[in-house]
Amino acid sequence: MKDLELWRAKGATREILTRIIRKAKPMPRVLETLEKLRSKGLKLAVVSGGLDFVYEAFFPERIFDVIEICKAVFASDGLIERVEAHKVEDKLSQVKRISASFGLSLNEVAFVGDHYNDVEVVSKVGLGIAFNPGHSGLEEKAKVVIREKDFSKLLDFL
Repeated sequence: MKDLELWRAKGATREILTRIIRKAKPMPRVLETLEKLRSKGLKLAVVSGGLDFVYEAFFPERIFDVIEICKAVFASDGLIERVEAHKVEDKLSQVKRISASFGLSLNEVAFVGDHYNDVEVVSKVGLGIAFNPGHSGLEEKAKVVIREKDFSKLLDFL
C-alpha cells in the first residue's frame, strides 16, 4: 500500500490522519439512512478494503453490527506500522459467513457495492445494488443501479 508508505515517510500519525479525514464530508444522508435501516430491524455490516480508522472517524458511534475492514496497526510513536488486510477475493466468503451468523441465506441479503471488487457479491445475493458504480461489470450484475450521490436513495429499495 503505497499511501501508507507515503504517510509514514511524512510522519503522519493516527491523530493527524484522523483529523484530516474528519475534515472530509461524508456523502449526504449516510448516517440518517443507516439509522432508518436499523430502525427497520435490518442488520448492517461493512465488508471493505478500507481502513478501520477511516470508518471510525466517520462513524464514531457503533451503527454497524459487523465491521470487516483492514486494520491499521500504529506503533507507540503513532506512525502506521502495518496494515492487516483481507484479500479482495475473500469478500464473498465474508458475506456468506456474516449472513450465516444472522441465520440468513445469501438470497435474503442486500449488498451495496461501488467497484469491480463487489461484482461477485452483487451477483450472488438476493438484492445486489450498484451505488455510484465505478465499474461497468458491477452495473451489469446489479439488480439496482443508483447513480445519484445520495445514500438515502437506498431506502427506495430496502
